[in-house]
Amino acid sequence: MSQRPNLQFLAETERLIEAFAAGDVELTYDDTVDVSTLELPPPGAPHYMIRVLSVPFDIDERARQAAAERGVDVEDLLVEWLTAGQPDA
Repeated sequence: MSQRPNLQFLAETERLIEAFAAGDVELTYDDTVDVSTLELPPPGAPHYMIRVLSVPFDIDERARQAAAERGVDVEDLLVEWLTAGQPDA
């Protein structure tokens, strides 16, 4: 099972950003919200950061091919590759 961010949420966020940039949406700051009621992940919960990573074409092609052969998303495979040599991975 993938632990990547919810892609539907990311797509909706991108649409909101585009609408905001086009002037179709206005955002309002509300400092009356009780932040103690927000649902945050518990301390120590795993989380992911979105990074933009440029890789050489041949590495991208190898990653796509390997991911297809394994039946996994290329992003999940790249995370596996990146963490494979880490002592705490």
